[in-house]
Amino acid sequence: MQVKKIMIQKEIQICLNAITNDDFISEYSQFHDSELLNVEMVANVCDWCVDYYREFEKAPRKNIQKIFINKISGLSEEVQEQTKDFLSNLSDKYEKLSVVEDVDFEIKEAVEHLQRNRLKQTAMSITDSLDNIERAKEIVENHTNITLESNKVLDFFEDDEAIESAFRNVTEPLLKYSGAFGQMFNEFLTKGALVGIMAPEKRGKTFFTINILLQALKYMNNVVYFGVGDMSKEQMLIRICITLAQKSNKVKYCKSIKYPIKACYIDDIIEVVYDQMDEVEPLTYEESIKVRNLFKELIGNTNFKLKCYPTDSVTVSELKAVCKEWKRKEGFIADVVIIDYADILLPEKGNTEFRHQENSKWKALRNWSLDEELNLPLVITPTQTDADSVKVETLTRSNFSEDKRKFSHATMFLGLNQTEEEKKKKVMRANTSISKGG
Repeated sequence: MQVKKIMIQKEIQICLNAITNDDFISEYSQFHDSELLNVEMVANVCDWCVDYYREFEKAPRKNIQKIFINKISGLSEEVQEQTKDFLSNLSDKYEKLSVVEDVDFEIKEAVEHLQRNRLKQTAMSITDSLDNIERAKEIVENHTNITLESNKVLDFFEDDEAIESAFRNVTEPLLKYSGAFGQMFNEFLTKGALVGIMAPEKRGKTFFTINILLQALKYMNNVVYFGVGDMSKEQMLIRICITLAQKSNKVKYCKSIKYPIKACYIDDIIEVVYDQMDEVEPLTYEESIKVRNLFKELIGNTNFKLKCYPTDSVTVSELKAVCKEWKRKEGFIADVVIIDYADILLPEKGNTEFRHQENSKWKALRNWSLDEELNLPLVITPTQTDADSVKVETLTRSNFSEDKRKFSHATMFLGLNQTEEEKKKKVMRANTSISKGG
């Protein structure tokens, strides 16, 4: 009982700090997970504090009373009473409680408490899964520690190496395309960038990301491709092989194949020049292996990992943890991370309000691209546009789906545009500004 009492006291202290102290909530919001708090009242209040901080960049203090009134209908009677009593006892004490003598110590205590609870949960899950060894192993592999991102302080006037590294890493594209498309797109394909691919349904987002995957491999990058629900592993493998072989595995797509090699608009009418192939045999498993091996000879020791998950089964943080595990076990670090696609990922834990859930994914994606431990990967993910986008000729920023705040996290968005006429002629236009006027 004494241990339980101490644990409750720790959580109450975390809650008080989250309500009252700006510095504490600023750091705590980076690792908060309500599922790792044992007291339901504390978990709820900490959720509200984190949401408040992400919107207003400060602790709620007295505003927590107003938040409670807005949230009360969603709480059980018991938790309502607990929360009401807890907040009532805080009246007129907010300013006094906001003065925390050692915020670093309080953050360390909070990290250790949540870490301890996560280890307990993992241990219980492993014990419950011992009749399924593969599942137990997966739980072990997916376990992640709770840590704070370390921010190194640099001496601008002394650290020549840091400046040289910044110019080398941030300005040089990891992969390149030729022609006008390359002139438009290449500058954004650098380390530490987060690139979104915007398009309506069935506009070719997966096809385009596979093209980026193969282009990145040609430029000797290690690449990870996470399929998170749109297609199975088998479907993804076939699509990659089809792209490499430049022909389909289905008979109906192997007759009189036409590849557009040049397109231009003359008086608003699109003119296309095609390279035509006669009927070919559908792609087979044996031919796929040959094509893959030839490609492997081209890219040398560059590595590629493909991992697929069902829809709504994994968060950005969990995918990132997989990459950290590969680094720890194999020394494998991805230069380019492709996630197909962001919209069908689970929201980050601790974001219970729908209006913040989509934003939480893009914030986590941006944090991943800036993770020095993972060597500042280039992160690329498609996203669906809104229903009106199928009617427009060129996408703009107004065609976002779910949450416009994704624009503030990505370093750029590429729009895939195609009218019905262009679709018939196998031509697609791309724009990078995603702003009014395209």
